[in-house]
Amino acid sequence: MQPVSLNFTNTNLNSYKLNNYNTSFKGRYPSRDELVTIMPFKARKLVKRMDQFFEDNWNDITKSDSGFSNLPFYTLPGKNKEVATIKTVYQGHNKYILLEVTNDKYTEKILINRKNPDLFRFERTVDTDYGSATLKSFNSEHQRNEDIETRVGEYIEQYFPKVLPRPKSSQ
Repeated sequence: MQPVSLNFTNTNLNSYKLNNYNTSFKGRYPSRDELVTIMPFKARKLVKRMDQFFEDNWNDITKSDSGFSNLPFYTLPGKNKEVATIKTVYQGHNKYILLEVTNDKYTEKILINRKNPDLFRFERTVDTDYGSATLKSFNSEHQRNEDIETRVGEYIEQYFPKVLPRPKSSQ
């Protein structure tokens, strides 16, 4: 076997400069309207405020010496003979807000993740002689339905301000 000789005389190895890799971000951040979210912006803020409100209520309950530790819940009247119930639900380490809106025909249950309001489950049920039957179910983690997403945002904007204390104005 003969040795192979490589001839590098035609290539200039020094022409490759590492200084050509200056990185700079020249794009722009998306505006609030361009962000891909399911929940409307105002509804997201209300869910975050409700999360803090429930945490404050729970801290007050645990600090009191009453011996009772019922979870806080709120029942609110709505329009067109609707009644809404807002309460907390704990599943393992996850914290949720359950919003139930009941009228003469059916009940709509919305289970909203308190840390990420874009993750929610929706279920519409009707009472029957033998219990209840599910008419429609929706999970925002796996599905998209603009009508349901808008409806959930409207319910949050309608009922959450009735429970939440008004923000203190800075003077």
